[in-house]
Amino acid sequence: MASKERSQVLAADTKDSDMESMGAGTTGSLSRMFNMVELMKPSKDEESGKDETDQGAEKEKKIRVPCLPYVGGTSAYISELESERVKESCGAGVSFFPNDKVRRVDYVLVWSKDSNDSEKQTKQRRVFEAWLRRHRLQMVDTVSTGDSNRHFVLLHAPKELVQDKAEQMHIKMTVKKYQSDEDHFSRKVFSLCGSDPLNNHIDEQTMSVASPFTKTLFGRGRYQNSSNFEKFFTVGQRARIVHQILTETPFGNEPSEIGIEQLLEGGSYEAAFPLHEGKDELPEEWDGNSVLLSPRQRLRQYWSRWGCWYRYQPLDHIKDYFGVQIALYFAWLGFYTAWLLPAAIVGVIVFAVGLITLFFDGEIKEVCMQGKHMCPLCDGNGSHCQAWNLSTACGLFKMEYVFDNIGTVLFAIFMALWATLFLEFWKRQNAILAFRWNTMDFEEAEEPIRAQYSMKATERRKNPITHVMEPHMPESKRYPRYLTSFSILMALITMVAISIIAVMVYRTFSAKLFGKGVGKTVASISASVLQVVVIIILSKVYEKLATVLTEWENHRTESAFQDNLTLKRFLFEFSNYYSSIFYIAFFKGRWLGKPGHWAINIFRFHPEQCSAAGCMQELAQQLAIIMVGKQIINNVLEFILPQLKLIMARRKHHKQAESAGGEGDAEGLIHSAADNEVYQWEEDMDLEPDEGLFGEYLEMVLQFGFITIFVAAFPLAPLFALLNNWIEIRLDAHNYVSAMRRPVPELAQDIGIWFTILDMLVKIAIVCSAFIIAFTSTFIDRIFYAVHFNPDMSGITNFTHSLISGSVNGSGLGYDCWFKGYHDYYGQRTIEYWHLVALRVAFVVVFEHVAFILANALDVLIPDIPKSLDQKIKREAYLAQRDLEDLMAGEKDEESGEEATA
Repeated sequence: MASKERSQVLAADTKDSDMESMGAGTTGSLSRMFNMVELMKPSKDEESGKDETDQGAEKEKKIRVPCLPYVGGTSAYISELESERVKESCGAGVSFFPNDKVRRVDYVLVWSKDSNDSEKQTKQRRVFEAWLRRHRLQMVDTVSTGDSNRHFVLLHAPKELVQDKAEQMHIKMTVKKYQSDEDHFSRKVFSLCGSDPLNNHIDEQTMSVASPFTKTLFGRGRYQNSSNFEKFFTVGQRARIVHQILTETPFGNEPSEIGIEQLLEGGSYEAAFPLHEGKDELPEEWDGNSVLLSPRQRLRQYWSRWGCWYRYQPLDHIKDYFGVQIALYFAWLGFYTAWLLPAAIVGVIVFAVGLITLFFDGEIKEVCMQGKHMCPLCDGNGSHCQAWNLSTACGLFKMEYVFDNIGTVLFAIFMALWATLFLEFWKRQNAILAFRWNTMDFEEAEEPIRAQYSMKATERRKNPITHVMEPHMPESKRYPRYLTSFSILMALITMVAISIIAVMVYRTFSAKLFGKGVGKTVASISASVLQVVVIIILSKVYEKLATVLTEWENHRTESAFQDNLTLKRFLFEFSNYYSSIFYIAFFKGRWLGKPGHWAINIFRFHPEQCSAAGCMQELAQQLAIIMVGKQIINNVLEFILPQLKLIMARRKHHKQAESAGGEGDAEGLIHSAADNEVYQWEEDMDLEPDEGLFGEYLEMVLQFGFITIFVAAFPLAPLFALLNNWIEIRLDAHNYVSAMRRPVPELAQDIGIWFTILDMLVKIAIVCSAFIIAFTSTFIDRIFYAVHFNPDMSGITNFTHSLISGSVNGSGLGYDCWFKGYHDYYGQRTIEYWHLVALRVAFVVVFEHVAFILANALDVLIPDIPKSLDQKIKREAYLAQRDLEDLMAGEKDEESGEEATA
C-alpha cells in the first residue's frame, strides 16, 4: 500500500465518530455497547423478510440468550416462541443460531488501556482497524465485564466479503459426500468378530468431492448447502478468512508494518483468536445423543476424556473444529503410537531374554567369582588411588549384559527395519487423509502467498499452475541468504559443542582441585548448572535469531516459512538434547593412557572413564533418565500448569466482576456479577494461547530419535514411548478442547518438514546403531573370542583384560595389575586389538549397506499411494473434467437462448 494512501486512511479514521468513543468510563462503555447493537442490527431487507409472527414478537416476553459467542439482532433477547429451540441448542451447549438473524463473531482482538499502552500502539491500532473497515470487516469495541481497561474488538465478516475472500483464497467447498471404504486395519479385523471395541461412536467415515469456491457456481447451487449461506461456510472457514485479512492488513506507512503477528509481538494487541463454539461442559440432562452436543462438547465426550484412551480418534471431527493441520498431527501421533505396540512387545521380550540368560553367561560367572587385582583408575600412589578387585564390579557387569547381548543387537536391526516401514506406511496413510480432506494439492495450487513475501518481492511472474500473475523473488537472490543462515546455524551448534567440552574440562579440573567428598559433589553440581545455563541462553538467542533469518530469507508461503523455521530450530534443539548421549556413546573413555599415566599430555588432562564393565549400561541409564524422567516431568507440567493458570484467571475475573458492582447498560449486554455468567470471548481469553505445533512435534520427534538411534543400548525405550504417548494424546486433546484458546483452523497437505526430519533420523539411526554395536558394545569382542578361542566363553576376562608390569614407563605402581584393554605385559597393543579394529570397521560398512539397501528396496516396493486411492484420484479427476464440460455446455446453451430471444 502506498504511504500516502495509508496516511489518508489514518486521517479519515481519526475523525470517525465511533472511534472517539474509545475513552474510558461508563459513558464510553454504554456508547460502545450501543454502537455494537446498532452495528449488528439486521438490515432493512432482512427485517422486511420477517413474517407476521416475527413482527408481533415484540409483544411477547423476551428471554435472554444464554449462550454467546454471537451478538446481534435488535437486542440480546429472542422471543418466547423460539425459547424451546434456544433451550435445545443453548442448553446443549451449541453456541450459534442459524436462522435467527444474528451475526456471528468470527474473530476477537484484545487490547488493554493501561500504563504500558503507548501513543504509538494506539496509533497502530487505529490505522489497523481503519484498514480492516476498508476491507469491509464489521467490528465493535466492547470492554470486559470485570476489567474496564481491557477491550475486546469483535470482528464479523459479511456475506459479500466472505464470498470474495473465499474465491480469492481458493477455498474448496463440498460438492457431494459419499461413504468411505478406507478403514483401519484393526476395524476390519474386529468387523469379523461382529463388533469393534475401539469404536468411538461418532466417526462418519465419509469422503467428499470438493471444488474451489466461485461465486458463479455458488449462485447456480452447485455446492452442498448453497441454499443456506449460514450453514455453507463453517465457523473454521470463516475464521481462516478473517485471519488471512488480518495478516494482510497494514498498520503503518512502512512496507514492513503489516500483519496482526507484528502487532501482537509489539504489544499493540494482547491476543487475537477465533472463539470456541460454546462451553465444553456437558449439559446436566444430556440423554446420550451426540447430535444434541456442540462440536466442542462432542470432542470432549468422545475424544479428550481419559476414558477414550483405547478408542479411535474422531479425526474428521478434529479436522472440522481445529483444522487439517492439527488433525494431521493427531493422526500422525495416533499412527506412531499404534506402531510402537509391536516394537514395545519385541523390546520387552529382548529385555526378558537378557535377564534370563544373565545367569548362564560365562563372562559374568568369571567376573563375579575371580579376584583379579585391578590397576588404580587414577594417577598417583595416594590413599585415594588404590588397586581394587574385579569381583566388586559384578553388579555393573550384570547390568551391562542386560543391555548388551546378542538380543539387543538383533533388536537394533529390527528397529531399523521398523522405522523404515513406519515411514513408508505413514506416507500411504497421509495420502489417504489428504485425499479425504481435499488437501492433496494444497501447497502447489491453493495456499495463499505470505503478505511479507508480496511486500518484499522484486518481480512478478505467471504462476505455472494457476496462470495468475503474482509477486516473485528469484531463487538466485535467496541462495546467498540460505548460505548465511546455514553458516550462522553451524556456528551456534559449534558453540554448543564447545560449551559441552568446556563444561567437561571444568568438571574434571574442579574435581581434581576440590578433591573428594563434598568438594567433588560441588564441582559436579556447578558443572551441570553451568551447562544448563549455557544451553538455555543459546537456545533463547537462537530461537529469536532463527525467526529473523527465516523472515530475511523471504519464503513465498506460510508452509515454506514454517518448514524452514522448524528445520533451523530442530537442528539446534537436536544438538542440545543429543549431545550428552553422543558423548557417552562415542567419546567417553576413548582417549585414555595406561595405568599410572591415564591422563593425556595436554595440560595433564584426565579424560572421564566409563565404568569397569563399559559404557553401555551408562548409556542405558542416561536414556532411561531422559525418556522416563523428562517425559514424566513434561506431562505433569503440561497438565497442571494450564489448569492452575485457568483457575487463577477465573478467580481474578470473578473478583474483578464483584468489584465492578455489576454495572451494565439498559439492555443487559454487560453481565452483572449476579448473572454468574461470562461472555464467550472473556472465557476464551482466560485460556492458554495456542503456541503452535512445534513443541508437540519436537517432543515426539526427539522421542523417535531415542528409540531408533540408541535403541541398541535400551530395548525398553519403545515401551516407555508407548506408555508416554497414550498419555500424551489425552493431554494434548484435553488442552486443545478445554485449556487452550481455539487456534485458527489451518489447512495442510502433510506434516511438513517433520517427515523429512524423521527420514533423516532413520538414516542417522542406521549409522549410529552400526557404530554403537561395533565400538561401544562388546558384541564384536564376544563373537571374535567365541570363534577363535572358546565357544563357551570361559576365560574371556583374560582376553578382554591385560596384565601390565608395574614398572612400565616409570608408572611407579610397584606391582603388576590388570586393566581393561588389549595390551601385552609391557603396555604395547596386541595383534588381537588390530584384528578387532578391522572387524569393527567391516561390521559398520556391512551393517549400514545392508540396512540402506533394504530400506531403499522397501521404499520402491511399497507405493506411496495405495492402489485403491490412486483409482479414486483418477476417477475424481475424470468426474471433475466431465462436470466442467457440462458446465461449459450449459453456459453455451444459455448464451444461445439469450441470442435467440434477442
